[in-house]
Amino acid sequence: MVDYKEAISKAREPVDTLLENAEAIWTTLGFSGEELADRVLDMVEKFEAVCTPLLTAEKAFLEKKRGETEALKEKAGALAREIGLETRVDAALPILEQFAATQRELERLQAAQRKKAEELAQAVAEAEALGLKIGEEVMLGPEATMEDVRAEVERLEARQKRQADELRELVARVEKEVERMGAEPAKYAVPPDVSGIEGVRTANQRLRQLEVLEQERMGQVQKIRARIKGMVAELGETLEFRLAMEGEITGVDDGLCILASNKENDRFIRDLAKYDGKRTQHVVGSARFVAHMQQLEEEYTKAVAEKQKRVGRGRGGGSRRAATDRDARDGARDGVRDGPRDATKDGPREGGRRREAG
Repeated sequence: MVDYKEAISKAREPVDTLLENAEAIWTTLGFSGEELADRVLDMVEKFEAVCTPLLTAEKAFLEKKRGETEALKEKAGALAREIGLETRVDAALPILEQFAATQRELERLQAAQRKKAEELAQAVAEAEALGLKIGEEVMLGPEATMEDVRAEVERLEARQKRQADELRELVARVEKEVERMGAEPAKYAVPPDVSGIEGVRTANQRLRQLEVLEQERMGQVQKIRARIKGMVAELGETLEFRLAMEGEITGVDDGLCILASNKENDRFIRDLAKYDGKRTQHVVGSARFVAHMQQLEEEYTKAVAEKQKRVGRGRGGGSRRAATDRDARDGARDGVRDGPRDATKDGPREGGRRREAG
């Protein structure tokens, strides 16, 4: 700590020496009291003339440093309020020490401000990244505070949660449609690592693709029905279908199509009943229904070809089935049931299904 008394004592030494020397001179001269008073007054005036500017300069320096210190304190205080901290400068310190302490405090506050600004910028960047991910505009102005960012992030996270729920629902719809339509799962799957707005867009895109596929299938079925309708007109009748019994010959005769007994044809027969009269988009757009219609068209095509072959041979409408049916009708009078039986049921053409165009 500076010893001001010692410093002042050293400043007084030359003054005291000057006065002592003046006293010795004045004693030697033997001035009268009046003359001595004049000499002392003259010396004091000259001394004041020299010292007053020096003292004025010191006072000016004091006021300058006091003003600089107060300005620095105001700056530090404003910054402290802005970033939510307090200043830590002892007002009892001398002005120059206050100034130095305030400078150090301002540097501390500025460092804290930079840190907060970096944290705010990072938080804003994270909020914007979240907004971009979920396709939501971030509502933050240039003067946004950390509290504003936290509130916005809460809003975005709530939207993200709703979007995640929406995505799960869309993915479930896609999977359900893929299963219903018999589409290729891998082709229409929504990648599990895709989320946010990209996931929602991908899922909606898959649904649109499935809708296009469904429309294509409906158009395909419509064309198949038109062709089958034409073949029904050419045959003059719709066909009935059943599976062949053991040892029975397969083929088409007299409106009855006897199919080989296998899993594929068994499913075809069951689908005849399942799809009978069904024309809804939900059914028509499925792969199984399209395959069923294609097989139905194929069987009608075979029947038309067989009829044309018989006509070409000059057999007209006669057939093995016609003779068989005549025998069956004759036998019916003796208690024999009419027509070949289904593999599982009795009755006239029991198990047979008549199908025109799905």
